[in-house]
Amino acid sequence: MIRNLELLDYEAAKRLVYQVHALHYKNRPDIYEEGNPLPWEYYADIINDKDALNIAYEEDNQIIGLLMATKKISNSIPTIKKRTTYFIEDIVVDDHYQKKGIGKKLYNYLLDKAKKEGIDAIELNVWSFNSSAIKFYESLGMTIKNMKFESILSSNDDK
Repeated sequence: MIRNLELLDYEAAKRLVYQVHALHYKNRPDIYEEGNPLPWEYYADIINDKDALNIAYEEDNQIIGLLMATKKISNSIPTIKKRTTYFIEDIVVDDHYQKKGIGKKLYNYLLDKAKKEGIDAIELNVWSFNSSAIKFYESLGMTIKNMKFESILSSNDDK
């Protein structure tokens, strides 16, 4: 069952977001800090944001998936058309429940809502090392919008 995330869901949401954070930290310790990736204050702000969609996938009274997206309006650059998007901040399914269609159900819920609201696009960021997520997003029909490159100039070991 899909339902809105609530403040009382904090511990479950933190547990799920930590699973993704652990993958990010393992692959990019030069960027990510160890620790809680979802502080209470940040979570409360997200849940109370009127321009956000925060949903949980619940089974047997346990949250096993979530999607957190924020509505954004882009019009700060004169040469870019004004567009309204939902930006997916987090989409995660518990490691033990992946490949069962839960992530697709969460995404389709957002997609249906976005279409009803006349939203122009759904966007997200994904790390190049996260090949399983990339494959999942492509299976949803998402395509690459742009790419971000970097030249790492120093490591945290140098500091």
